[in-house]
Amino acid sequence: MANVGAKTRRVEQEKKLSSQTSRIQSLESRLWNREQQLDSQAIEIKTLQTEIADLRTFREADMVTIKRHEFLIKHHGDFLKDRVHKQLKYFKESLKSEMIKSNDQERKLDDKLALYQSMLMENQKRELREELALHEANLIQKAKQMILTELLGLETRPDGDIGRKPDLQIVCSSNIHGVYGPIQVTKSIFKTNMIKH
Repeated sequence: MANVGAKTRRVEQEKKLSSQTSRIQSLESRLWNREQQLDSQAIEIKTLQTEIADLRTFREADMVTIKRHEFLIKHHGDFLKDRVHKQLKYFKESLKSEMIKSNDQERKLDDKLALYQSMLMENQKRELREELALHEANLIQKAKQMILTELLGLETRPDGDIGRKPDLQIVCSSNIHGVYGPIQVTKSIFKTNMIKH
């Protein structure tokens, strides 16, 4: 009876040990798997850390490049701004100088034109005065010739009154319209009153 009880206890202990052994093996397997995961995660962490360090290095290099570009852009912008300002100032001054020269030339041309017009008008007036004087002299000469002709005709008229002097009334009218107007001289009108002795 005692042997049966001992065997039973031994079997139970063996089962218990077997169960514990299985449990230990399972835990060891889980631990190993966990360690493998941890090792893999550690490698991944190191890889990520390396990538982060590289990215930080690249970022710092990019920041240096960006700052250098910003400096160059600012310097170039200031240079262009100053250059454009100088060119605009030079262009304005040149345009102002050209406008002054153009105005001077225009004024000189206007003065020359006014002088030429004045000279032309004076020449035209002088020519017209000369033509007018010549025409007037011709008219006076013709009038004198007409008067002389009529006087000679009266003196030689055979009417028996040779010794008598005629009483002559000469009516001469003229019409002058300005410098450029025509001159009209009417014919002399003779009225002779014969006085008998």
